[in-house]
Amino acid sequence: MKAKEELELLGGVSLVIVETAVQGAYGAFGALGLLLLMIGLKSANSTCAATGAVLLVILMTQA
Repeated sequence: MKAKEELELLGGVSLVIVETAVQGAYGAFGALGLLLLMIGLKSANSTCAATGAVLLVILMTQA
């Protein structure tokens, strides 16, 4: 395996761990917010990223 492939694999595994923790703490809407945030950041779509961030903030303030 090349170093880049190992780094991508490590990033994917860490993302799954974080998503599982968020879903456990905030439910399905937390996972949806994290997914929207990640997709928005990766594709440089500020609307999608902002929607995900606002959803996560709303969920965190209610907890």
